[in-house]
Amino acid sequence: MSIFSATPDIFPLNVSLKTRPVSFSLRTHLAQAIPTVFLSLFWTILGTSVLYAWADPLSPWPGDGLANRALALLALLLFLVFGVAGWLWPAANEALRKVDVEIGDTTVHVKSADLLGQRTWSKPLADYDGLLIENWGTRSVGNDKIAVAAVVLKHRDDRFTIPLVIDGALRVKAPAARRKAEQLGLTLLADTIAAPDGTPLAGNRIVVNGFQALKVKVLYALVSIGGLAGAGWLAFLAHHQSDPALLAASIAALAVAAAMHLFASRYVTAMQGDSTTVTIETAAFLAPAQRLARTSIIEIGYREGRSAPGMVQSVHAPWVKVRVSGYRLPFIVDMQSDYVDEAALQSLSKPAD
Repeated sequence: MSIFSATPDIFPLNVSLKTRPVSFSLRTHLAQAIPTVFLSLFWTILGTSVLYAWADPLSPWPGDGLANRALALLALLLFLVFGVAGWLWPAANEALRKVDVEIGDTTVHVKSADLLGQRTWSKPLADYDGLLIENWGTRSVGNDKIAVAAVVLKHRDDRFTIPLVIDGALRVKAPAARRKAEQLGLTLLADTIAAPDGTPLAGNRIVVNGFQALKVKVLYALVSIGGLAGAGWLAFLAHHQSDPALLAASIAALAVAAAMHLFASRYVTAMQGDSTTVTIETAAFLAPAQRLARTSIIEIGYREGRSAPGMVQSVHAPWVKVRVSGYRLPFIVDMQSDYVDEAALQSLSKPAD
């Protein structure tokens, strides 16, 4: 991970390299950090409370259900370790992190401070491979969620990689990044946006949806398996007990599973296209890929997905409706995907050049 990979409190960030040495500081934007910390704390407390009630460690041992209580106690300890180490600690650490950077003519000096204390290090500028445009996914910036990209000073060890520009993905351009590389006496490693692992994304890639798609696929699998199994079991009981209520519940379970499949078959996990065709991959297990003529796309519509004012928990989940000729329901592009080329997406409803 880069020495700083959060949305900074000064956004957009654009470090001028016309004269050196140049100094700048990076801190996490509180609008991004605080909700993450509170959500991590909430899930850690909730999970701990449920497992604690199950384990009931204060009751006399061995007592009844020893095996179940021992298993619950083990699960509680593991959850605490992973909850704190995997959720709460990283969130709090990122919220409190501060990085001071100085780039001189030949050397990069960094001083960082977080929950682990202060550290300083220096690297020769010649040790850096060059500049790279990275995709940082969709981030919360104020009340909005936007696709963010960064121009980073790329080191072979990502712990020493330093962002120089952090802005909306549509505003991070290769010519400006190339000028910064020339000012440092380095090269621009790729003239297109790169995936988080540094691999340049293909020029015809429009949507890359990894983490959000994984959550949908897991939910899809759970609902499908649970719905089909539940429907079968309820139908079996309805047959043997001649109970119409159980039959209705079985049909309802099937309907839920079918609705989830319908949603997954329209939820876009990847999209790429050229002047004549567009390939859309979805979260569905059956026939997930659709190869379409570009001319069949008849509408691209942006939806805010914002909750009504006054709700206790505000929601902002923007998405884009892609309506295709011959399909009753539109495809759904989640704007919280890892990467969305918004300009290319909007252009799909227009004739190709």
